[in-house]
Parts: sequence; structure tokens; C-alpha cells
Amino acid sequence: MSICQQNGGDLLTIRDSDMAIFISTLLKDVSSLPFWIGLHNTGVLTEDDNRWRWLDENETASYTHWREGYPKTMNILQSLSEECAFVRHNWRINDAKWRNYFCLYNLMYICERPKFSSGKH
Repeated sequence: MSICQQNGGDLLTIRDSDMAIFISTLLKDVSSLPFWIGLHNTGVLTEDDNRWRWLDENETASYTHWREGYPKTMNILQSLSEECAFVRHNWRINDAKWRNYFCLYNLMYICERPKFSSGKH
């Protein structure tokens, strides 16, 4: 169980450009360090193959915000490890684009959880 799940959430899912802009704005004010998001690949990735999925979905991600040249295709030995996506704010382009790397790499992360409901209407 991940730290996000232990706190009632999961890694961040960015499903559209509005959310990407929101995250970019937050990161601009916080850090230029990389943060894991909830996107991972489901097998050996080739240049013509898109197997990137959100942790809570079975289907290929319909929205992506990759940095130019990403996702990078790993060589056959590297591709034996699962890959995940991270977001990092780039000051030069003033945007937070995604990159891929091995999931076991130690990075900070962004969690999200459902809105709190008091049960009262």
C-alpha cells in the first residue's frame, strides 16, 4: 500500500488540460523538482506503442502532457522494469510537462483524495 493510499488517496491523475495547467501553476510556486504522478506503462514500450495508463483505469490514458521527446523508449534490459511518469515544472517554458523513468526511483510524489463529505446536505 502506498503512502497516498494510507492517507485515503492515490497518486495524482491528470485527465485534462485544465488539471495540467492547475498543477503547473502549483509547481511553479513550489518547486522545480520532479514528482511522481499516477501514470505507468503496462509492458514493454516501443515508439509506436502507447501502454500508458492511470493507476485507477484499465484503458490507455486519453490525455497526456509529455515533454518533447517523451516518453522515452527504454532499451530491452531497461524495459524489464515498470516505468512511471513524473511531472516537473520547467522555468524556461513555464509549464509542467511529463517524463518517464523507472518506478523504483526515489522521487517526491503528489497525492490526491476524494473531496471530504460531512454527510450533511
